[in-house]
Amino acid sequence: EWLQRWLNYLNAKPVLNEIDAEHYNDELFSALKCGDAEIEEFNSNAQNAAQRLISRFRRCTNIRGEDLLNRNQKLQHLFTADVFEFDANLPKLSDDEKTEYKALLKPSKSKSEEDTFITWINTTLSPTITVVSLLKDVSSGYVLLKLLDRSKPECVNWRQARKKIRHKFDKVNNCNMVMKLAEDEFRFSLVGMAGSDIVDMKEKLVHSLLSQMMRYYQTRQLSLVLFKNATTTKQDKKRRAAVTDEDILQWVNLKISECDEAQSKSLESFKDRVLSTCIFYIELLKAVRPNEVDLSRVNYDVKPLINAKVMDKQKALRMQNALYCMTMIRRFGGELFVSPHLLCIMEQKAVLAVLAAIMTISITDVKK
Repeated sequence: EWLQRWLNYLNAKPVLNEIDAEHYNDELFSALKCGDAEIEEFNSNAQNAAQRLISRFRRCTNIRGEDLLNRNQKLQHLFTADVFEFDANLPKLSDDEKTEYKALLKPSKSKSEEDTFITWINTTLSPTITVVSLLKDVSSGYVLLKLLDRSKPECVNWRQARKKIRHKFDKVNNCNMVMKLAEDEFRFSLVGMAGSDIVDMKEKLVHSLLSQMMRYYQTRQLSLVLFKNATTTKQDKKRRAAVTDEDILQWVNLKISECDEAQSKSLESFKDRVLSTCIFYIELLKAVRPNEVDLSRVNYDVKPLINAKVMDKQKALRMQNALYCMTMIRRFGGELFVSPHLLCIMEQKAVLAVLAAIMTISITDVKK
């Protein structure tokens, strides 16, 4: 929505104007002032116009000209986001404006983690539910029940749940249901946590619960591709097929050995420091889609990050590797809800999410 407003602002149009996929390239071409006497509008010569856009911003994006020509809205938005981050072409804030806006922003040590959870929830439950403020929006317990039900269909008894929250007791009822399901059905580790902690919006405890829910959802998506009986319901609890971390690690090490051009060696665990360069992920993608991944775009000079708290002198190159990896995964149809920064510092949710997404892409290709 904000990228759309930005394009409208640059084109001197009402910022709330809707831009559909068909006209998005035209608006983008006009906003970035790429037109001239030869090509006045994008659609007048779409092929050359797309190449002109990409060549102008090739330093900041991994999107290709054909991605824009295909009118893939996700890739259009991704290209726009890359350009916005590179050069938003907006006037700088004055000192007074900076002070005013800073006072409106709520400081948060775990903002990137919170954004990851919000993106995951909104993608998973869209369009029926939208989360804006994480702790506040999940405190009723209803959103969490929806996530649990999506992860394991029919596990929630909706007759006992309260959709319309009238008072705090309705919240407690829902959150107690969440805790019981999390411990009995999903076997999550929630020592010292109660339903009231969700209602009271205790950040660390809520994040711990969401981390385990997100991890379960990601591995279950992979299980759905691998095993037909992964969709376990109340009527069929006897056989359960689930992909474990050991399964993913074993597959990853076997797959990377299939890539002759790969310089990476087998992983000992998901905490192997070599993952901080993000080179391993790209070479793994090369093994999965040999003809579509370009290893010449990899920054092989990046060294493993020994300590995430120390200043990283190769941060820019490391981020380029992470961005290229994540762009290719999304282009191949994989689901990702993590930020490049979390991948670079080897946050365990990000590592598992990327490896599970690549494995899902590979197995889906084999089954086609």
